[in-house]
Amino acid sequence: MTIYTVTSMVASLAAGWLSDVLGRRKILVAASILIFGIATYLLLHADTVTAFYVVEAIMGLAYGAYIAVDLALVLEVLPDREQAGKDMGVFNIANALPQFLAPAFGGFLLANLGGGTDFTALLVAALIAAVIGAILTMFIRGVK
Repeated sequence: MTIYTVTSMVASLAAGWLSDVLGRRKILVAASILIFGIATYLLLHADTVTAFYVVEAIMGLAYGAYIAVDLALVLEVLPDREQAGKDMGVFNIANALPQFLAPAFGGFLLANLGGGTDFTALLVAALIAAVIGAILTMFIRGVK
């Protein structure tokens, strides 16, 4: 957790700054989603503690970049700045729904395709979800 947290904090600062300098948000969000998805898949191949730590660092970098730039992207596409609180509430619900559903879906994959101990199906599903999320991010209108 320490490696993940530290790399996440560093990436958050760097990606936020880079996003402001470049004036680009979507590509950074999509890239961070893809990197996180690939790193999740790489967990399948982390057969040493060192490899696991490296993958955790990559995941921390991707998540930190995502959190910083995604929030900036969300704030840029709000339809009405006067109703920002209401719109951020909707964003929060949209953010929380997958976190609510994922354990049930993940448990299903683990129990039915992984025999309870093989995480391959779960991690491949995470990679697929990341690829879909990155692609859909590029369709957001109104920002670069």
